[in-house]
Amino acid sequence: MKKNNVDHIGGEASFTNAQTIEIKPSSGEPSRTVTADHMIIATGARQRDLPSLPIDHDVVITSRDALALTEVPEEVVIIGGGARGVEFAYVWNSYGARVTIVELMDRLIPNEDEEISHLLEKSLQSQGINFRTGVSVEGIDVARGSANVTITDDDVTEIIKTKKVLVAVGVQGNSDNLGLEHIGVATDRGFISIGENMETNVSGVFAIGDVTGRMLLAHVASAKGRHSRRIYCRSGPPPIKLFPDAASYILQTPGC
Repeated sequence: MKKNNVDHIGGEASFTNAQTIEIKPSSGEPSRTVTADHMIIATGARQRDLPSLPIDHDVVITSRDALALTEVPEEVVIIGGGARGVEFAYVWNSYGARVTIVELMDRLIPNEDEEISHLLEKSLQSQGINFRTGVSVEGIDVARGSANVTITDDDVTEIIKTKKVLVAVGVQGNSDNLGLEHIGVATDRGFISIGENMETNVSGVFAIGDVTGRMLLAHVASAKGRHSRRIYCRSGPPPIKLFPDAASYILQTPGC
């Protein structure tokens, strides 16, 4: 960053107006202000906090904790059947873990096309991965290095015993404590709302990456950053598009 004349200031920042942020340096130095014609918010996202699913980062873990494990768990219950949950289920099962996915909705990856969900479920079943859909998690009791996960299915309560519990119920944007309320930036469930050019409803304030809640992937965030730079700097030629967009799925009347 120094090579490209980029200053890095470690600390906590919050908006005082749309062109000014106040920074409290982590070094303990006095607060300072930085002004700019354009601001980009790229604060990312974190594990969604659910009081009913307390995480101890030992038995009950997040996806970040899971990536830091040095051993494959003998058995694991994954709460959440979205993309993150099924990805970890596939990997752990491949290494010999006994995996059970618990999903509140009536199918896995519920945000995708229904046919894709059913095909995935068949594939996971053939690999020996258990999953329970349409069930709710009532609580998790941790004792002696293992956990009892209480679920309810059609008013029938059941307890699943396991060594590890991965909570994969989604993320929330890191938009709190930024002073967005002072400048009127719109948010939706903690994610910052943006338009096609990554600009928020406040002129000159942009947001990119996971904090927007859209396609939570690193390379997508990088592409958004480059695009927003072209917009506010008005620099560089527009990209040449050689291929048409490809839809992940196309809606049609059910049953046709």
